[in-house]
Amino acid sequence: MRTLNREFWSYITFAALGMLGSSGTIFADTFFVSGRLGADGLAALNIAIPVFGLINGAGLLLGVGGATRYTVYRSQHRTQEANRAFTLALTAALGAGACFLAAGLFFSGGIARMLGSLPVRGVFGASRHLALVCVRGTRDLLRRCTVRAAVRKRGEPSGSPPV
Repeated sequence: MRTLNREFWSYITFAALGMLGSSGTIFADTFFVSGRLGADGLAALNIAIPVFGLINGAGLLLGVGGATRYTVYRSQHRTQEANRAFTLALTAALGAGACFLAAGLFFSGGIARMLGSLPVRGVFGASRHLALVCVRGTRDLLRRCTVRAAVRKRGEPSGSPPV
C-alpha cells in the first residue's frame, strides 16, 4: 500500500509540474503579446489558442497511441511489429503535421474567421498571423510528442504513463 501511495503521488507531482510549465508558457506568451500588441493582440491570442490546443491534442493522441502499441509489442517480444508501430506513429505524426501546415498556410483566414475573429480593429490580421505561427512548428511538435511518449515507456508496459 505504501508503494502504491508513493507511486500515485509521483504521478500526480509530475503531472502537476507539467501543467504548471504549460501554464507558465501561456502566461509568458500572454505577457509579451499584450506588451507588444495591446488589447487587440490579447484578443487575437485568445482566438488563436485553440489552434495550438488542437495541434497539441493530435500530437498526444499519436504519441500515446503509438507508444502504447509499441510497448505492447515489445513486451510480447515482437520487435519487428514494435518497430513498425513506432515508424507508423512517427509517419502519421509527420503527415498530420504536413496537413496542419498546409491548412494553416492556405486557410488561415478562414480558420481565424471560424474561431470568431471579425475583421475589425486589426484583430483579424493578428489572429490570422498567430494561427500561422502555431502551424509553422506543427511538424516538429507532433514529432516531439511521438518520440517523447515512446522514450518514456522504456519497453515496460507498467512504466510511467507516456504523457
